[in-house]
Amino acid sequence: MERLLTEFVQVLRGAHIDVGPAQSADAARALTVTGVMDRERTRRVLAATLIKDQDQRPAFDACFDRYFQTGRTQPEEEGVSPSPAAEHSDAETPAPVGEQAGGGGGLARALETGDTAALEARLAHAMNEARVAEARHWTQTGVMTQRVRQVLELDAVDSILRRRREQGQPAERLARARAAFDRHIRDRVEQRVRMQAETHAWTFRDRVLRQTPLSALDRRDQARMRELVQRLARRLAARHGRRRRRHRRGRLDAPRTVRQSLRYGGVPFQPVWKGQRRDRARVVVLCDVSQSVRGQAAVLLPFVHALQGVLPEVHSWVFASDPVNVTTLFRQYAPERAMAEALAHYGNGSTDYGGTLASFDAATQRLIQRQTTVVILGDGRNNHGPTGVEALERIAGRAREVIWLNPEPERSWGTGDSEMPAYARRCDEVLRCRTLRDLEWAVAELLRRAG
Repeated sequence: MERLLTEFVQVLRGAHIDVGPAQSADAARALTVTGVMDRERTRRVLAATLIKDQDQRPAFDACFDRYFQTGRTQPEEEGVSPSPAAEHSDAETPAPVGEQAGGGGGLARALETGDTAALEARLAHAMNEARVAEARHWTQTGVMTQRVRQVLELDAVDSILRRRREQGQPAERLARARAAFDRHIRDRVEQRVRMQAETHAWTFRDRVLRQTPLSALDRRDQARMRELVQRLARRLAARHGRRRRRHRRGRLDAPRTVRQSLRYGGVPFQPVWKGQRRDRARVVVLCDVSQSVRGQAAVLLPFVHALQGVLPEVHSWVFASDPVNVTTLFRQYAPERAMAEALAHYGNGSTDYGGTLASFDAATQRLIQRQTTVVILGDGRNNHGPTGVEALERIAGRAREVIWLNPEPERSWGTGDSEMPAYARRCDEVLRCRTLRDLEWAVAELLRRAG
């Protein structure tokens, strides 16, 4: 059962359903109580313990149906006893001499009596012994099928068939059952290898995408990248939320705790915590969505959207030639729609950093103050227009810090119409976010500072 659950969790992760160790442990404890003989009950138990968001339920059901095939009897353990009907049949029909024990006799009896539970238990054990779950490519189907046949000792069943025919004993029923079981083995192994290969392929593809420059993304990869971005954003949000809850109450005040415990005979029943006086963090994000960075913006905007659900106060702005406040838009709609609306309405026109920074400075006089972190996402390419560095200096003078995230490699800064060297001198820090891995690290650092 443990191996079965581990493999199923891997399938879920391959389908972009995040399952943590705690959820896996909950599922294991639940299955020890309910068992896995009832397919629909197993589905409900695993859904209740493994998925966090009901939006993931369709993907979960698809994975469950692929892994737990319809009509497949799941054994409680690897050595489930035959059904009562099979036991009764065994008692009335003694096996021929030499077939009672070992040498494939047990499998032959299960085939002849149609003991589905025993056959499935043997097949599950054989697939574990043959390490079918370690397959990584569909071309391994033949090799894995042969390994399973060897573990099951089907050659011994063939020997029994030959011996019966030589002795003139009935063998047709066993021959038909053996052929049907062999087809079932091939189908089951093929299905498992295909599932493992798909999971491995998607995992490898995600790893490649995380290291691919955002500017080099193919159109076919952008939808997949958006899914990956949303997963990473949710993970960062959950991690930051736990950290913020953990530190909210402050540090232990040991002297006051000891004094408070005197009334209880020295037992610290009531710990005393040092209060934390912290300014309310505020983050203002300004994201370039012009045509020149449209591909990168499709990746950056979901992270901007995720910040609003994590930090206590986030104000989101986008620009091409003029800055627009989209905070309400991002709060009102889901990431996909919010991003589409922002790109469609505000992503047209050529980039004008000079005009944007001047307008942004004027519009945020009261918004940007000493507790505000300003985050600018853009490539710093200004079409040889005014740079607007004076406005950026005024913004930096009011803010706690200004962080610039640039999707271009550092060797490109200052080339052509790039004004990044001038902007970098007015910022507290400039971070490269050329790949999704860079962006994940940069946003995690931002959450750590702002939290």
